[in-house]
Amino acid sequence: MGIVDKTRGNVVAGDVAHFGSHKMTWGSAAPTAGYWGAGDICFSTTPTASTSTDMGWVCVTTGEPGTWEPWGDIGT
Repeated sequence: MGIVDKTRGNVVAGDVAHFGSHKMTWGSAAPTAGYWGAGDICFSTTPTASTSTDMGWVCVTTGEPGTWEPWGDIGT
């Protein structure tokens, strides 16, 4: 996992931003490695306007890698 470059404001897939006790990351799928807590979020880097696309995934059970569920339906 990378670190968010705060000097340029750039965030790329795999980077992790920390907000208090929660983490936010970006990727084409939910994380499959690392320790994640309930409430952590992974934004999709490939969202599209379709009936089966989500904004990303939210960790619903803390663990390695935790249990992830889709959230934010972008249905048309």
